[in-house]
Amino acid sequence: MWLSWPPIAIFPLACVAFSVIFILEHVISKRQNSNTNAALFFYVYIFFIAWNAPTTWWIYYSTLPGAIAANMLNALLMSIPVLLFHVVKKRTTEATGYFSLIAFWLSFEHIHHQWEFTWPWLSLGNVFSYYPSLIQWYEYTGMFGGTLWILLLNLLFFLWIKHTFIEKSSETKKSRYKLPHPLISYLLIFVIPIGISFAIYYNYEEKGYPVDIVVVQPNVDPYGEKFIEETVDEQLERMLSLADSLSDENTDYIVFPETALPRGVWLDQIENDKHVNRIYDFLEQKYPHISLVTGISAYIRYTDVTEPPTPTARRYRSGDCCYDAFNSAVQLDTSRVLQLYHKSKLVPGVERMPYPGIFKFLAPLTIDLGGISGSLGRQDYRGVFFTEDNKGIAPVICYESVYGEHVAEYINNGANAIFIVTNDGWWDDTPGYKQHLYFSSLRAIEGRKSIARSANTGISAFINQRGDILQPTEFWEPAVIRGVIYFNDYKTFYIRYGDYISRLAILLSIMSLLFAFVKGKTKRF
Repeated sequence: MWLSWPPIAIFPLACVAFSVIFILEHVISKRQNSNTNAALFFYVYIFFIAWNAPTTWWIYYSTLPGAIAANMLNALLMSIPVLLFHVVKKRTTEATGYFSLIAFWLSFEHIHHQWEFTWPWLSLGNVFSYYPSLIQWYEYTGMFGGTLWILLLNLLFFLWIKHTFIEKSSETKKSRYKLPHPLISYLLIFVIPIGISFAIYYNYEEKGYPVDIVVVQPNVDPYGEKFIEETVDEQLERMLSLADSLSDENTDYIVFPETALPRGVWLDQIENDKHVNRIYDFLEQKYPHISLVTGISAYIRYTDVTEPPTPTARRYRSGDCCYDAFNSAVQLDTSRVLQLYHKSKLVPGVERMPYPGIFKFLAPLTIDLGGISGSLGRQDYRGVFFTEDNKGIAPVICYESVYGEHVAEYINNGANAIFIVTNDGWWDDTPGYKQHLYFSSLRAIEGRKSIARSANTGISAFINQRGDILQPTEFWEPAVIRGVIYFNDYKTFYIRYGDYISRLAILLSIMSLLFAFVKGKTKRF
């Protein structure tokens, strides 16, 4: 499976490799007088470790124990839908069992997008992100449509192997062609969606009106210079100089990366912050028509309280109460009316200890990658930044760009385009930052929204509404790019209805479990 993931991206492997799960279950289920549940778990866990570890090994650049734990835990979670499928198949019929795995897996991916131990990096539908021309229909299905496609293909591939090589009895030969031959079905289900996608891709025209954007990549070492107090002024001047080199009277936006202002800004005193005021001065003196979007580290101070008002609020070193820390984005312009958004999808174990209300005592164990450490606060709605002429942008911060329905909420709240601010230097020159970039293409297709992406250390780029990556910068090099992207008010089927496929799968999963329970009870009598 790992060879199918970007940047290697041999995607046809994903269309057959997952069939190993069906084969393992089929062989193990034929065993007599053995604990098939334990045996199946052992083999599928090895399979999932062999998928997770080579695909996301780069996590170890931030923490080796965290990388080991993440891969082992994710493999464990992936094993659960397979075990449920095995139980349902034993208690019902083969057909019910096979289709229940599709429902269980989609349900698992949905939950893995929603809960606080969230890690959707290996959702099956992400595998096509390197080839946007293949999945233009994501504007109707979202990423979960790709997951469903892969699962159906692997089931059909398994049925072909089963009928052709595993079962050769006369009964099987008599009955196996009652339905269309699995190989024919496989080829049809493989080719038809690709053909539809090509037709959409090569006939698609960008929707909306042109907007001129300058994207800055300052290339500040996140493990060294970035969070050193003495370098913060110089970092800002470097970014302003890069922006100035390409901006002119036609530029509408300048975009800086995540935590471009790394020194924490107290929001109740932001009008006095020297770095924010330096940006205001830059705009007022040179580009009064431009809006500048940047990432910041921010603090909210709570007054007149004796106990933490939120699960993530922390006390001052003196013991007094309290304040919250945030990974945020702001839009600054000459009106000096601050527009602010706090990152909502936080990286588990790095930016937030999952379920801090329960595990607050573990918050100090979050991994310190510089800047603000400990569990961060977040906001519950997707804020959109608007200009005076009503252009709206979605300020998507780093990890949030992996979540389709999350980004859809910005668009439903009025965003006409997506700005992604990120800092991918934590993972060094590994597949991690490349995968993160490619996943952004899925968001462009799902919403038919253009993207401007500013990364601290690469890759910065523009992404058009077909998901094509334009003007990608080099990794670990300072850079500035300028391009025209298109803003629009269009809402795709997916934007309007969200992750309906995975929600339907949850309903089917519940029905499968109830059916298996009833059948199990019936067999006892």
